[in-house]
Amino acid sequence: MATDQIRGGENKRERKKARAALLAFLKRLRKACKVMDTAETWSDCVKELGALLQEYQLQIPGVNLQRLKSAMQLGEPGRAGIKKACKVLQLEVERAIDILPAAGGLASALVGGLFVVAALIAAAIIYVERTAVDIVIVNNGCSPIRLAGGFPIDLPGLHLPSEAIPSGSRAVAQVPRISVYVDATGGDRVALKVLGITRPFDLGRRATQIHWDGRPLLGQRTTLNLASQPQHELVVTCR
Repeated sequence: MATDQIRGGENKRERKKARAALLAFLKRLRKACKVMDTAETWSDCVKELGALLQEYQLQIPGVNLQRLKSAMQLGEPGRAGIKKACKVLQLEVERAIDILPAAGGLASALVGGLFVVAALIAAAIIYVERTAVDIVIVNNGCSPIRLAGGFPIDLPGLHLPSEAIPSGSRAVAQVPRISVYVDATGGDRVALKVLGITRPFDLGRRATQIHWDGRPLLGQRTTLNLASQPQHELVVTCR
């Protein structure tokens, strides 16, 4: 009994060490992702994580270990691909940190089952994150455009600019490969319908046109297929 208690204490200490190591790596990862722009720098970064996973493979739950290894793979080269991969990897590291110290004892079977379900959901989220498309939003003479908080649900792969887009500027939003129904027949208001949820957006009286990939939208009802190409352009023009 005493030996088991000693071993249990040692395991808990090791799990805490694993958590601390992942926290330190996450901090470095967030900093590196701000400037990372080549496959070589990505490779150097994930090598450090690979060494941590090797060292703490007994302390990190198996499902999280596999998800981390999967997230270490760079889906596509270039700045855009690295940006997406960074977000996915940060998400998986955060999840592993949240789980440590891991549950044990009689609850292990239940926790293991929950991990399997979580892994399936996470795999779907990783796919959506990595296949998201970019929308370049251009403010052509309008008041600052605010998109953050524009949708009442949190969609995997949806990343809106956190700051307002001032006149003469542009910003990039990442969205999942879905279809969006646009009703732009309401004058200074445009309604977007996504997954059965409709959200109106006020354009203001000065808005004279909206172009989607060069196509005018105002005064029309249109379904936009975001999966048709990896990047789109949305230009809002005001008087």
